[in-house]
Amino acid sequence: MAIFERRQPAATVDRTGPTALHTQISDTVRATIGSGAWPVGHRLPAEPDLAVDLKVSRGTLRRALSTLVDEGLLTQSPGKGTYVIAVPTAPRAEGEL
Repeated sequence: MAIFERRQPAATVDRTGPTALHTQISDTVRATIGSGAWPVGHRLPAEPDLAVDLKVSRGTLRRALSTLVDEGLLTQSPGKGTYVIAVPTAPRAEGEL
C-alpha cells in the first residue's frame, strides 16, 4: 500500500536532519491535505499501514497526527479512523487583519 492513496509522491523522513521525525510527518500530511490529494472527508490509511510505509514507530506517527488534530485539520474516531476535517490556511503576514 502506498502511503498516499491518491498518488502523492512518496514521503521520506530524514533521520539525520535537525527536524524531528514527527514534525516532518506532520508537515508532509499537512502538505498532502493542502494540495487537495486528501480532501475534507477523506479517511487516512490505518495507522499501522502509515507507520510501516514511513518506516517509523506508531508512537512517532501518533504524535504527528496529534499535532494535526490539535491544529483542527484532522479528527480521530476510535474504531473508525482518522479523517480530514479542514484544509490548512496560509499563515497571515504580521500586522495583517
